[in-house]
Amino acid sequence: MQRAQRLADPESRLAIGLVPTVLASIGCVLFFLPILAIPISAIALVAAVAGIALLARRRDFALRWALLGLALSLGALSAALALNLDAHGLEPGRQVPPPWQAVPGRPTVPPPARTFTPSSAEHTSLTPANKESFDP
Repeated sequence: MQRAQRLADPESRLAIGLVPTVLASIGCVLFFLPILAIPISAIALVAAVAGIALLARRRDFALRWALLGLALSLGALSAALALNLDAHGLEPGRQVPPPWQAVPGRPTVPPPARTFTPSSAEHTSLTPANKESFDP
């Protein structure tokens, strides 16, 4: 009996219709953040279906809000899922060459030659005569 009294009140019927519309609107605004938009839109979809089931007997303005919530939640859910599933194709795959790879057909500049320093003379096999001829 209490449930029928709540549905008899026009304000409560309006709230049943507005809840999915507001949730779906939030899902539409957050469609670019799928981790937030997908659950919010799914909750709005469930609330819209429940609101339509509760308000189907009464054909008044509250049913229109629930139908609008259903349409918005389906749109927001599809946009968020499309963005979530499409984002995986935007990552570079293995066919992208690394940035340091030389372009084919273009000559490359050789690395600079090593210069001889007295500290590097210890590591080379120079004879003492060659070491004396080098004087910086």
